[in-house]
Order: sequence, then C-alpha cells, then structure tokens
Amino acid sequence: MNKNILITSALPYANGNLHLGHILEFIQTDIYVRFKREFENNCIYLSGTDAHGTPIMLKAANKSLSFDKLINNYLLSHKYDLNKFSISLDNYYTTNSYENELFARKFFRKLYEKNYILIKKINQFYDIKYNMFLPDRYVTGVCPECKSENQYGDMCEKCNYKYSSSDLLFPKSVLSNTEPCKRETEHFFFDLEQFTFFLNKWCFETITQKNILNKLKEWLDIGLKQWNISRDYPYFGFKIPGEYKKFFYVWLDAPIGYISNFLNLLLKKDLIYLFDFSKLKNFDIHHFIGKDIIYFHALFWPAILKGVNFKLFKDLHVHGFLTVNNLKMSKSTNTFIHAKSISYQVESDYLRFYLASKLGLNISDMDFNFLDFANKINSDLLGKLFNIFSRCSKIIINNYNNFLSSRLDDFVLFDEYLNIKNIINPFYLECEYNKVIFYILRYADKINLYLDNEKPWLLIKNKMTNSKAHDVCTTGINLFLILILNLKPIIPNLFDKIEFILGFKKLKLDTFLYPLLNSYIKTHGHIITRIKIDD
Repeated sequence: MNKNILITSALPYANGNLHLGHILEFIQTDIYVRFKREFENNCIYLSGTDAHGTPIMLKAANKSLSFDKLINNYLLSHKYDLNKFSISLDNYYTTNSYENELFARKFFRKLYEKNYILIKKINQFYDIKYNMFLPDRYVTGVCPECKSENQYGDMCEKCNYKYSSSDLLFPKSVLSNTEPCKRETEHFFFDLEQFTFFLNKWCFETITQKNILNKLKEWLDIGLKQWNISRDYPYFGFKIPGEYKKFFYVWLDAPIGYISNFLNLLLKKDLIYLFDFSKLKNFDIHHFIGKDIIYFHALFWPAILKGVNFKLFKDLHVHGFLTVNNLKMSKSTNTFIHAKSISYQVESDYLRFYLASKLGLNISDMDFNFLDFANKINSDLLGKLFNIFSRCSKIIINNYNNFLSSRLDDFVLFDEYLNIKNIINPFYLECEYNKVIFYILRYADKINLYLDNEKPWLLIKNKMTNSKAHDVCTTGINLFLILILNLKPIIPNLFDKIEFILGFKKLKLDTFLYPLLNSYIKTHGHIITRIKIDD
C-alpha cells in the first residue's frame, strides 16, 4: 500500500470563521489521511483559504480592513480551529499567493495557446449609481431554476443550480438596492464544450460515488456551456496578463490553489526538487468536497487539468450538508454553530466519532442534534467500547499489581479479532466511516457478552478461579486494543491515552500481531467521561 498520496479538503472562504459544516469535511478528510498514514503511505494533506472574489471584497469593506489583513486574520483563525479538532494538515495556505498567481498565469497561457480560451462580448449587469459592472455576488435575485429568492448571481444556494448573473429573475444591485441595467463588455471564456467527450469518459472511469455520477450525467446530457473565467474591475483577484481591468474569476485560481499549496509546502521544507511541475506524476490525488461544488470540481477542474496536460486527480469524495436540529444552519434560528464555540463545549474525539458515524457514500444532509450526540457518546463510545477497558483494567490494577497475565483465556477469539481489519479497511478506503463504527460496536458487544458470561469480578473471589479472572481480563484488554487500533484514525486523542497507559509508542494495526502479555498498566483516572444531559 506504499504510495505517494496528495489529499485536499475544499478551501473555505477567507471571509468568516469556520463553522460546524466546515469541520465535518475536515474530519472526513483527516480520517482518510490518518488511515492512509497507518500503512506507511507518504500522505500529504493540504487545504487553505479561498481568498479571492466578491465575498472577500464585501467583508473587507464591512470591517474596514485591507484584503491582506482580512485574509491573514481568518487564516490564523482557521488554523486555530482546525488544530482544536486534531486535523493533521501538512500545510494550510492561501490562494492569494505568489505561487498561485504563477500557476494561474501559466495555466491561462497554455489554455489560450491551445485555443481553449475565447474572447466574447456579452451583456453584463451595470450599476449606474456606482458607475461599475457588478460581479456575480453584487447581484441578487430569484433563481431561474427553483424560483428561490435572495440568491446570488452565480449559483443558487437552495438547489445548487449554476447560472450567469444575467439569468437571475428580478435582479437587484447589492450596492444600491436598485435594478441594474445591462451593458456590453468583453470577457474571457473557457471552452468547456470541447471537453465533453473527455469528461463523459473520464467521469465514469474515475468518480466512484454512484449518486455523483448520476448528477454528472444529467449535466453532461444537458450539454456543457462555455465558462466565463474573467471579471471586470473592481474585483479582488489576480490580473489577467496583458489586461488592465480584467481579473481571473475566483473559480479559476481556487482549485489551482491545491497545486500552489503543495509547491509552498515544498519550498518551506526545502524540498522543491521533489516537485514535478508538469504532471505531479508520482502522486495519487484525492479531493474532498461538499455537494454544492461538484460542478466546479468534477467538470471545470478536470477539463482545465486535461487542457494543460497536468496530472488528473484519482477520485472525488463528496459529502452532504450538515443541518442542526433538522434545520439549515442559520443565526436567525439559533442553529449556526461556530467551530470555536463547539470546541470549548465538547471533546474533539467525541465530535469526530459522532460525525464519522453519519458519514458514508450517501450525500444526503446529516443532522447534528445535541441530545442524539450525547446519547451516542454515552451509550456507544463510553458504554459499549471504553467500558471494556475500564472494567478489565480496574480488576488488573486492583488485584494483580497492574500486570497483565502471561496468557490469554481465548486465543481463538484474539485471532478472530486480528482479522477484523479485513472487514474494516475497505470501508475506510470508501469513506464509509458509518460502517466502520457499526462493525466496531458489534465486536464491542461481543466482548461485553464474553465478559458478562465469564464474570471475572466473581472469579477473583475464588482462589481456584483467580488466575482465570486474570486471563479473562487480559483477553478483554487485548480485544479492546484491537478495536481501538481500528478506530485510531477516528479517535486519535483517545487512542494516545490508551497507548500511554499501556506503555506503547507509535503502535500500528499492521504491526500488532501478538497479544500484549506480562505488561504493566499504568494506574489512571477516567479516560472518557459522560456528557451531561440537562433534564
């Protein structure tokens, strides 16, 4: 399984703090990264801030900050939040960088030379009062597809339909709150239509989630449109070479940020000689995204990579949105949860375990409910799983001077549990973490049943059965250790605590082949505590 792997999470906008929905994606990605690293893969994990476009302009104006100051503030804030949830990123960078401008210009030049870039005259919304063309997010109106109100001029947040701002019904300027007029202007277009045959073939050879393929087939059957990759002044982004008042649209340089981020990491580590500027041929690339940006990542991005003859990614992992109490996160309904606020309220691994239990191949929305969350942790993580270690270690510490027995009570059971990885590992690879947890809990139930049948707390009271109690508890701890090793990518901090108590260092699933015997267990307090639920 030794490979070079480059894994990315989508880039949050640098116009706000991270919320629980962002953390969902970072946790999903981090679990996959940690699993890959268990098998000695050279696995690099990157993400960062999407720092261009109208949202940044609006926020900077609102806060009276320079663009650089705004971006840096949120970059530091994001890093802090991600660290709180044990996200093991190798680099968290920004798209507003020298490296990204270098690649954006390079990609644009290659696409232009190959006649994949066209220049067209179009009619665009213009605010007479402010004497300026309006970027997409400076126009709101009614979605032409689902008729939802108050949608921006690039994509409907309700139905995810992609359109041009000129397609909006009842448009209004965000600046003047008046209906804008239309004026003619020139723009650069990426000729996505030329890649229709390639994308039809590539999507069905690459994308593994069937529901994503079905959605892509719908778009491909409707027909691909030429994509406007430029914006008029004023706009915060990279200037198009040779142009005075034209800028690259944010969605051109944002995915290129994955590549420039990698370059930045190598520059920091003085490993630039490892970078293959033409193809990244030595790496398998995986992107993790939310379902709202499938079109950009599964159609635009691979077409651009193909157009410049760059390495195409190996797979796209897509998740649904996160709701709170079955409602879309919103400040008005008190369902908006910032990453910082929840990091102070719950343990990192508790949230990782809970969200992992909901993450699978389905891209339906997932709900966060505090009562359900508390019950899941108290019942499953604490009651079913960690209670095994608590019961067994307590007996060994109190009755056998902290030492495990020299033998197991049931070697057959131990061998059976060693092979659990053959069931679990494919689910990790498919990002079906809900099934990982389902099977781990099933095997935890089996250990609890074994302990209930053997009753070591009674066996220690009789001299004739005292040694058997020692063997039973040693078996219980070894079986628990196998389960916790299989859960290590999901609950890394809790695993570290167990590793410390048992005296291990860097224990890995593929190297744990023999039972832990005659070993000292450190005396310890509570490893995990119940979540209190208000009556």
